[in-house]
Amino acid sequence: MSKEKILINKIFSQRAFISLFLFILSFGFLVFQAEAVQIKKVYSGSVDLAADEFNKKVWIDDGTDATDGVNDDPATHTAVDTSKSIVFINWKGMLVDSDTYGAGFLAGEFYTEKILLISRQEVKSAGTVKWYVVEFQEGVKVQSGVSIIPELDKERYTSLPSSVDLDKAFMVVYPGCGKAKDVEGVRIKGEFLSPTQMKFSRGNAKELAIITWQAVEFLTDANIQSGTATIPAGSTSSGAVDINDVDPNKAFLIFSSTLDGNPDPDDAFVRGAITDNGSTITFNRTGTVGNVSIPWFVIEFTDESSLAQSGSKAMTTLNDSASITSVNLTRTFPLLSVAAGGGKNPDEAFVTGSFSSSTQIDFSRVEGDTTSYVDWQVVEFAPLTLTSPN
Repeated sequence: MSKEKILINKIFSQRAFISLFLFILSFGFLVFQAEAVQIKKVYSGSVDLAADEFNKKVWIDDGTDATDGVNDDPATHTAVDTSKSIVFINWKGMLVDSDTYGAGFLAGEFYTEKILLISRQEVKSAGTVKWYVVEFQEGVKVQSGVSIIPELDKERYTSLPSSVDLDKAFMVVYPGCGKAKDVEGVRIKGEFLSPTQMKFSRGNAKELAIITWQAVEFLTDANIQSGTATIPAGSTSSGAVDINDVDPNKAFLIFSSTLDGNPDPDDAFVRGAITDNGSTITFNRTGTVGNVSIPWFVIEFTDESSLAQSGSKAMTTLNDSASITSVNLTRTFPLLSVAAGGGKNPDEAFVTGSFSSSTQIDFSRVEGDTTSYVDWQVVEFAPLTLTSPN
């Protein structure tokens, strides 16, 4: 073979090797990307509960009524992967008396992979629920269930179906109760005791309580820190609680709470926010009775495109709004926490949050006798990216 042919074959072999190397490298990059947090879609809707309705079912994909016998053709509806989907709800109305607090506490859970169930354990008056189902393509693991605290107990230990990484997990808790005569019986906190066990607790043993919970893991693209804050008896605020610094434009806060003593609703309803440009979190209420215990989670995105916005609103009217930087509503959901209520009446603490456009979040309530102090957050996930080589 001539020297020229040997040289040509050598050049082609080198090029083939480089091409193969680049292909393997790109394939590895795509596999890595497949493990990233990948949003698929945020489904949302609104549900009206009549005064005598304990629950209502809706089709997740279009928000229409899915109550038995109504629009009951499952083949025409799209399923979500419930192991990769989170349910968030907020509500207004559901006005209660001092012996029917349970009528004002609602839960959202998957009835099937196509149907969302909105429920409460007591009825008193009508109201409206805004719901959001956040479905992910990759990078998120969700476990969910229902736990019961018996009537004479203050706490319940619940085992997780599979273990979680506590550095990557947070909890969403929706407590409910029947004929609750004391608000502390239905203000219930949730916390992880270990990778395989959760604890739900309340300040006083009252009526039987039902907790709808979700344990969520962001397997990558997020840093999660957690702890427990306290608002002491006699105070309306936790003060600034130190956290590891986060970018407030890429982080959001989730929490639950309980309290002791003999409180009224204004003592029990707590709002929370990331403060001091991301170096602290702060919790507030309008009352001062009882010690409030608040397990919290701060979730900070580490990817380039996921974002969070937040603000506060003191509502003195039944409807209000706030301007936000434009978001993609198919990848965005709101979170609200409200401090309000006067005496035995918690109605001003029930406030809905929803989007009227990509640049505005709206707030609404049914009662306006006292001010509702709303801490709101808007969370937008990065767009879906290529996750496989095909």
